[in-house]
Amino acid sequence: ETDSGLRYKVIQKVDGKKAETGNMVSVHYKGQLADGTVLDSSYKRNQPLDCQVGVGQVIPGCDEGICLLNVGDKA
Repeated sequence: ETDSGLRYKVIQKVDGKKAETGNMVSVHYKGQLADGTVLDSSYKRNQPLDCQVGVGQVIPGCDEGICLLNVGDKA
């Protein structure tokens, strides 16, 4: 858990670069509450989200989480 309250679990860690503010990224995601309620999922649509990281195009937790991971990580 981060200081902001974001909870994430690293499933697969790889040795890659981290996304930096302003980078374009393509991510699959599943947003859910602590009780397991799924809020949204790109997997269900079979289409990853393309966004510019760190500039407010997505909710703050997504920006924060993406910047914690390396390219290729699964969390």
